[in-house]
Amino acid sequence: MNELYRVRHGIQPPGRLQELLRRLNQYTKAHLTFEERLLKETGYPEFEAHLELHWVMKSRMAALAHQAEALDEDVAQELFDFLKA
Repeated sequence: MNELYRVRHGIQPPGRLQELLRRLNQYTKAHLTFEERLLKETGYPEFEAHLELHWVMKSRMAALAHQAEALDEDVAQELFDFLKA
């Protein structure tokens, strides 16, 4: 969040956002894969519904990454809002 704040306020160059999104995507995928394995192993009763939430999160992250690649100036704010939610 601190790095994102610095990009949003011009303290770091806008190109830094692409690197932040790349790292966040890597972390998100690793975290969700680990969580999905744990939920499945423990027989989590709402497993399928929870997988749907993961799909929504992965889709949103992919859309934000696409916006960043297109140098969309609003993506930093959108990412910030998404992470706060």
